[in-house]
Amino acid sequence: MWPPRARWAGSHSHASQLMMTVPGRQGWRSRHSAGMLDQIADLLWDIEEFKHVIDTGESTGCPVSARGAPALAGHCRGTPCLMAPINVSAERTMAAPADEVYRYIADMRVHHPHFLPLAFLDFQVESGGVGAGTVTRFKVEAGGRTRQYHMTVAEPDPGRVLTESDDSSSLVTTTTVTPQDGGSCRVRIFTTWDSASGLGGLLERIFAPKVMRGIYADELEHLAAYVREQSPA
Repeated sequence: MWPPRARWAGSHSHASQLMMTVPGRQGWRSRHSAGMLDQIADLLWDIEEFKHVIDTGESTGCPVSARGAPALAGHCRGTPCLMAPINVSAERTMAAPADEVYRYIADMRVHHPHFLPLAFLDFQVESGGVGAGTVTRFKVEAGGRTRQYHMTVAEPDPGRVLTESDDSSSLVTTTTVTPQDGGSCRVRIFTTWDSASGLGGLLERIFAPKVMRGIYADELEHLAAYVREQSPA
């Protein structure tokens, strides 16, 4: 569950942090008055990296090389670069049967709030409470910003797959619980949304997935601890 669209379009602070870590760039902003586009693009990657990110949605981690603004402009040919959907996932094994863990995840009133990470604020159930048809509202605070979500729950595969769809964006989070041998199960959280276009979408694609994976890892850690509390050995 993470902010879709141009969430990172104004991430000037992230660009500033990058500038301070690139060799030879210390004090660069103080010596030059280039616009935000030039500052950020110059610090990203060369034209091959831009092509890879735009075409596949994945970063290869190429080192800084090109004067990014001309590279980006050359690839876009003066038109906005449309970005493909962003996909982020995290998963973990739980020491409890799949039906038990799924019940905790699907019960938005009694169980679910107990394993949400600190990034989730003001979690409320507006209607329903368990499984399909439940409507929730909450905020996520990360990267110095807060965004509100209004989610509707569905169960495409009851007992195994649960989805949460944001009413005001393209974001959909799918939680899948898969049984494993020995009475355990595997929980996978997968989120997808349509990124913004152009530079804003590029920044979103660079920064948002890493932050999201951290939040989901935290949520899965909380869930594992909650499962242990509910099912003491």
